[in-house]
Amino acid sequence: MIYVEIIVMIVGAFLAFFFALWYSSCFEDFKDSYTYNDKPSLLCIFTKGLILSLKRKQGRLYREGGKFGLRLSSVGSKDSTANSVSSTGIRPKRANIVFKDCRLNPAKLQEYRKVCGDTESVSVPLMYMECLFTRPLITLAVSSKSQLAPLGLIHIKQTVTIYENLDDLLTLPFDLDTEVMRYREVDRGVEADIRLQVFNMAEKCVWEGETTLLSRNPKAQRSGGHRTAPVKPEQGGFNEVELSVPGDTGIRYAKATGDWNPHHLYSWSAKLLGYRQPIAHGMWTLAKALAVIQNSGGTLTLPVHVDASFKRPLFMPGVCLVQCGVTSPAVRWLRVVDKVTGAPHLIATVTLLKT
Repeated sequence: MIYVEIIVMIVGAFLAFFFALWYSSCFEDFKDSYTYNDKPSLLCIFTKGLILSLKRKQGRLYREGGKFGLRLSSVGSKDSTANSVSSTGIRPKRANIVFKDCRLNPAKLQEYRKVCGDTESVSVPLMYMECLFTRPLITLAVSSKSQLAPLGLIHIKQTVTIYENLDDLLTLPFDLDTEVMRYREVDRGVEADIRLQVFNMAEKCVWEGETTLLSRNPKAQRSGGHRTAPVKPEQGGFNEVELSVPGDTGIRYAKATGDWNPHHLYSWSAKLLGYRQPIAHGMWTLAKALAVIQNSGGTLTLPVHVDASFKRPLFMPGVCLVQCGVTSPAVRWLRVVDKVTGAPHLIATVTLLKT
């Protein structure tokens, strides 16, 4: 009997020791820089996110430095700890996280090509690099550098600029730099613009994007008119392709990219977050629409700039229409709309930049 007690005490001591290490690591703030192999664990990120979500409310802008529960009283605050203010929004102090020496996973890249329909190309798809920022974005969102509640952030806009061919990234390491550029207080809550940059071994930026996230104030009126009204017909002709969206698209995209947000996965998990069905990832919708253009003969030469706004949720399973046309020799428009109502899921422009 005494041996059993000794074994239980030893096991208990080990468990207490490892729990103390995990607990302390979860309350230490994240570093400014990581290598891809020593990035924060998902368990640590989840714990920090849960704690921060309990301390912060959606739709509010908080002070920097991890001072939980302190809301900025106004955009023009004269407090010495407040952010700088410009006409375009509230510029925070340097708030970035860098993941160094990252490498592409060939198996994940192939999965991405399959789920996004980019099967004709052997190079890196235009939107693929964005999904590599999933871990850096989450890490930044749950750190003290963030000034928003991490729960319920909505991806409403995305810009991407590809400056040159990305084939070197298939074999060589690169760095991912994620930085909060500005906050804006809007009628629906607070918007955050986050810059994403990919640097090659020569420290040259070869891919750049800006993600706009909305922390929605639950008390804000949900008119939805700007998101559900049918888009006006474009002048001139355009191409249209019907696109079927299988019910497992969200799971397949999550496996390829690591974006496991629950409202994209199952009916029960989507209903927990207020959706009647799972909704497609916005970046999947954009990547799929671009692949439809390219696979139908629409060549996109580099450098290129893509500016997209995500509108009405695309429920799965479902059917939508991908429409595209030409505004000028260098500019094309792209949209994804509901087959029945014509309400937009996605509106984008694609601009071929001069070299």
